Amino acid sequence: MVALIRLDSIGGPGAGFLLPIFGAHANANHAFIQRIDRHNHVSELVPVLLEGPSPKDQVPSLEIEVGQPGVWAFRDETNEIHLGDAQMIQNFGFELLNRGGLTNSPMAAAELVQFCSAEVRFPGVMKAALAALTKISSAGADTWLDTMVLLPAIKADLSRNARSIQDRRAIREVVAVTRRGVTEVFGHHRLSGALDSPTSWSQLAQIFDITEIKFRALDEPKDREAIGRPQWTVSGIGGIARFVMKRAPFHAALDSPEAPRGGAFVKGPSRSTLIDSSALPPLLIGISGSDLPDVKAIEESFIRQSDGSELRHLINVRPTGFGTPNPSKASPQSIAQIHDHLDGLWLVAAHRLRQTGSYTNAMSASNVACRFVRAALNGLIWSVRNGDPGMILSEKKARHPKIGVVGAARYNAQLGTEEMIRRALYSMLCEDAPLHSARRIALFWPYSIPDEKNHRTVQLGRHRIDVELYSSPNVSGVPDVIGFAMDAQPSEKRPADFADLCISIASGYNWRLRDDDSCSLIFENEGEVIRLWPISERERLEAMVCEKSEFGPHGDLIITNRTLTEKMRRSAKRNGWGIVHYSEMERWMRSNYGAALFADW
Repeated sequence: MVALIRLDSIGGPGAGFLLPIFGAHANANHAFIQRIDRHNHVSELVPVLLEGPSPKDQVPSLEIEVGQPGVWAFRDETNEIHLGDAQMIQNFGFELLNRGGLTNSPMAAAELVQFCSAEVRFPGVMKAALAALTKISSAGADTWLDTMVLLPAIKADLSRNARSIQDRRAIREVVAVTRRGVTEVFGHHRLSGALDSPTSWSQLAQIFDITEIKFRALDEPKDREAIGRPQWTVSGIGGIARFVMKRAPFHAALDSPEAPRGGAFVKGPSRSTLIDSSALPPLLIGISGSDLPDVKAIEESFIRQSDGSELRHLINVRPTGFGTPNPSKASPQSIAQIHDHLDGLWLVAAHRLRQTGSYTNAMSASNVACRFVRAALNGLIWSVRNGDPGMILSEKKARHPKIGVVGAARYNAQLGTEEMIRRALYSMLCEDAPLHSARRIALFWPYSIPDEKNHRTVQLGRHRIDVELYSSPNVSGVPDVIGFAMDAQPSEKRPADFADLCISIASGYNWRLRDDDSCSLIFENEGEVIRLWPISERERLEAMVCEKSEFGPHGDLIITNRTLTEKMRRSAKRNGWGIVHYSEMERWMRSNYGAALFADW
């Protein structure tokens, strides 16, 4: 954590934005500025060298740390300094602009308008800024209009029509030049037609009496992205894979000849065109559910792409249904046998813990699964692009692939680091592979982490779990903590294993285990007590619901991984039991205790 020590005026002594400077204390030798991400949170504290005397103005007492909302500062024409987060400065900005408080500072007014995304609301401010610049330099005014005003709007229009990662990459290189009322946009030929409805540009063009936009395609003699092998590819099959892959940031083709039948396909940049190409082999990623035909389709896709040098990783969405898996569903072990040259098998299982109890239980679970699949995909791609700092890809094995578990939690700056780690770990709980059995666990953190703080140990249920934290800014475009548990052991599916899973699930709702008598588990939380009966054997379940409960449905809860028939539920109710499948715990906790799952997004 660092404190605000001064505010530097980058554009001179007049009105405008100021640069907050931070330090450990007022006379610190080392100073820092914030790097603020697109969510207006501090993503990094960057060291800077201070030059010149410190401003004499007093600054308010204020501390920040990575992950918290960024701090902005603006000085108005009366020399009053307004300090706060982005929303606070925008609220002040609208108030100041509405009363014409920056009439004598046209450039500062235009900066504030753009910060508030209010160019259309204050067209006179934008025109006044252009006129003021034109008096100084007409060329400088033209450059400001094209690069600072129109180009961001043009890129926004292009992005709405982007259909692939290659389109997104091409958008970054677009250039705009406006002359005599016409804006000419120069870009890759693949963007032709993407500006047919430039709504964002049109709104701004009206302010400056610009009437036309033209796209000029720049053809390349040879498509540089076709040179060499892609750094990574993704083949997906099933509704979850298609839903994730066709959206940003992947924009996969659903009708590509390279896609599995009924699936999607996308590829990254060519390894030969990367300025900072990783030494890692190409990465083939597959996404599938647990239906045997889908698992085999991904293997066939890998074989078509293979030359024997690549790394192969499969993201497997475990079944959402209750009870013993259908024989058509592949277990992690059988998937490993089908993909006999797989290097990593990543299980997505926490969606089974997140069903809502509504009539669309399966849809709810699929929605959560999509979030975890997207996080896993982002984490794998970020790893191969950055040299695999978390070492989740590097160990290539020809046989017996590593089985791992993947999960994610939305970063919350108001929570401590340990609590955020626990939320991420909770999302990785898996009936097929116990989390605590993993050889190591890596968490990709959305903000920078000091080296001395990148190893942590946290408690989850009965287990103290060691984790390694790796700073991975912008790994997914959203501030997620993404977890990869490596070399987890397949569960033996014993009653004791299921009881251990139930203890970890209950700990997610802040229930602490007080007693374990081998048949039941007694938990307490702020004076409340419940007794859970974890049952994974059908015969015992059928016998239990016919016995009388001692503490009633709110005190005695049967929790199982078996299918609950209507007959069982009626019998349990008649004898005073609460009874749920473990994936229904969230609904039960909310209904009986108003408790929210701490892993909620």
